[in-house]
Amino acid sequence: SRMLYPVELEKGDLIAALEEFANQTRGIYNIKCTFNVHGDYRQKSELVNTHLYRIVQEAVHNALTHGKASEIGITIEAGEKETSVAVVDNGVGFVVETVAEGKGLGLKILKYRANEVGGRLAIEKNPPGGMRIECRFPSRCPP
Repeated sequence: SRMLYPVELEKGDLIAALEEFANQTRGIYNIKCTFNVHGDYRQKSELVNTHLYRIVQEAVHNALTHGKASEIGITIEAGEKETSVAVVDNGVGFVVETVAEGKGLGLKILKYRANEVGGRLAIEKNPPGGMRIECRFPSRCPP
């Protein structure tokens, strides 16, 4: 149940919540799951942090369930003007256009959440295999 809504996120600490999420993903699914932060990520509002956490959670869930990934990397890159949260996996991947036209809600929810933080979602194939799902948003989005 901690993966559903971690205590760290409730305290406003997205970094600690994602570290814990990566640790739990490694332990539960017996896969390689890493979490890295580059730059000085400034904690955002509880609402923004929740949307970002849910984006990561959904992307990891898709990588495990549909992509059959054995390695997942979660990264936050905080720049002066723009910040990104990305999930990269080594799974089987998918054709974005085909899935986007389907009846599933996963990609629609991801795009909705990215929009809610003033960002945009990029979904692309990861060249060695798998997918890269990334949300880019202004570093100065609401605190």
